Amino acid sequence: MAAHRSPLRWLWRGGAFVVAVAAAGCAWLYTTAVPMRTEPHPRVAGARAPTLLVLLPGRGDSMSAFAAHGFLDDVRASGADVDIVAVDAYLGYYVKETIVERLMADVITPARQQGYAHIWVAGISMGGLGALALARDHADVVERLVLIAPYLGPQGLLEKIQAAGGPARWTADDPKDPAQRMWMWLKRRAEPGARGPTIELAFGASDRLALGHRLLAQLLPPAAVHEEAGAHDWVTWRKLWKRLWAPPG
Repeated sequence: MAAHRSPLRWLWRGGAFVVAVAAAGCAWLYTTAVPMRTEPHPRVAGARAPTLLVLLPGRGDSMSAFAAHGFLDDVRASGADVDIVAVDAYLGYYVKETIVERLMADVITPARQQGYAHIWVAGISMGGLGALALARDHADVVERLVLIAPYLGPQGLLEKIQAAGGPARWTADDPKDPAQRMWMWLKRRAEPGARGPTIELAFGASDRLALGHRLLAQLLPPAAVHEEAGAHDWVTWRKLWKRLWAPPG
């Protein structure tokens, strides 16, 4: 993911996400296209697979990065009967708190209208955050989440969850705080019979966000957690992605 030198403070509010930019000269962050731009990759031209896989990029990456880094090739090599759409869900949508609204209006609802029976969403880093936001607010529209090195909240909150003995033992001290509300939702989703998509988590052992990943892993079945040597970069993410889509046997 491309580096961004402006200091960012991530806030979660009302089910959406706000990025407060502390540096001057970042007005470009607020520019968003309506509708969202998308890059479709059908499995077979002129036909429709039963499942649509939605790809959300990380901060600083474009929707074309998935093809450039071989992610589409890995899905095709698996033989999975899925169509793919990469979404230009860049930082501006998070800044303007419209990421969930636009995903629903420009990607998910049209996909349902086109006849897709199943919708899966995969997101990298910031894209993982967007995938979780969508699933939390619309638990009935996405069947599967694939979170690759997702951003899961401010370090201070993650350290409090760790100090409590993990998310299962942690109790929110401010239930109105959006970051804490997200973790409360993740806890509820882990309960038997809870509604919501299946979640798969993949991350590098040396990822700078790994504390959050290991905490989330405590709420998931062991088979749904994938860890590889590596950091917060495309080399690691490609290894993880290939593992997720490796043909059986």
